[in-house]
Amino acid sequence: MTTQPTPKGAWKITFLLFLFMLVNFADKIVVGLAGVPIMTELKLDPDQFGTLGSSFFLLFSISAIIVGFIVNRVATRWVLLVLAAIWALAQFPMVGTVGFTTLLICRVILGAGEGPAGSVAVHSIYKWFPDEKRTLPTAILSQGSAFGVILAVPSLNWVIVNHSWHYAFGALGVVGLMWVVAWLILGKEGPLVQTVACTSRNRMRGGFRSCHGFPAPPSCCSPGGCRRC
Repeated sequence: MTTQPTPKGAWKITFLLFLFMLVNFADKIVVGLAGVPIMTELKLDPDQFGTLGSSFFLLFSISAIIVGFIVNRVATRWVLLVLAAIWALAQFPMVGTVGFTTLLICRVILGAGEGPAGSVAVHSIYKWFPDEKRTLPTAILSQGSAFGVILAVPSLNWVIVNHSWHYAFGALGVVGLMWVVAWLILGKEGPLVQTVACTSRNRMRGGFRSCHGFPAPPSCCSPGGCRRC
């Protein structure tokens, strides 16, 4: 079976999406890291703080499913951009004086923005690598959260201890906007869009073979469209 070459720029996109997942993890854990000062300043009891923590998941799964339908019709480049912008903007209200309700609403919005993140990032990477080369970039993408523990946790702890939990949220908002700008400049839609679409379509139709699964050759998917394998 002929191996398709990796398109130019694929590893740049992989690195940007690795950072995307790192920011995703940092946004998720900041409330836990700042739990004590938040409870002290806002005079929250354990039940209220538990509600605050769980509110993140209120729309998490629902948004993941909804965006899953959208991303099949809209370029992943723009979906990723919107998701990251939502994360960043959801952090900035906490820079100033906030109450429990504001913090709760921002966490719900953040959860809605983060729910589809992993699946959309994987969908984007698959447009840059042929089937037989997707294992490594997918593994790198999944390590974004692991590096979040290594990099984000100590960094956020330092900001919280030496400055304020408000600034920790603000720092995440700034980092999120930096990623948005970088993605707007460097992010692109993968050139293997046709291949991904053809593979998915053929797998759904019992009478068709996968474009990249033997014995059908990769030529089942061509720039001109899909043909019966």
